[in-house]
Amino acid sequence: MLDLKDIKSIEYIQIDYSIYILLFLFVLVFIGLYLYVLKIQNKELTLKQQAVKNLKDIDFSKDNHKNIAYTFTLDGQLCLNDLNKQEFGSIVDKLEKYKYKQETTNIDEQLISTMKKYIKEQV
Repeated sequence: MLDLKDIKSIEYIQIDYSIYILLFLFVLVFIGLYLYVLKIQNKELTLKQQAVKNLKDIDFSKDNHKNIAYTFTLDGQLCLNDLNKQEFGSIVDKLEKYKYKQETTNIDEQLISTMKKYIKEQV
């Protein structure tokens, strides 16, 4: 019996968790930034923002003046407010003769300059 060795006492092992905590925080920050960038890139434009973009992208030098008249009318209606309703209405009235005919003539330069001025100032 004297040869029996006594049970050793419990030893507490000190583990440094700071590396794991920092790694976990780094991963969380990386995932958060990744999701934020994805959200910004996939942001869709509202109807009004898309209409403004379409109006500013109208190419007045093209020969398809009928398409210009339709684009201006449809996208311009989405950008209307009380201040520019009357001016937009007068431009649309002048564009009527270019929209509903099978073959149309070119839009006159004065009307094109009025449309450009409206897009630049009001939209």
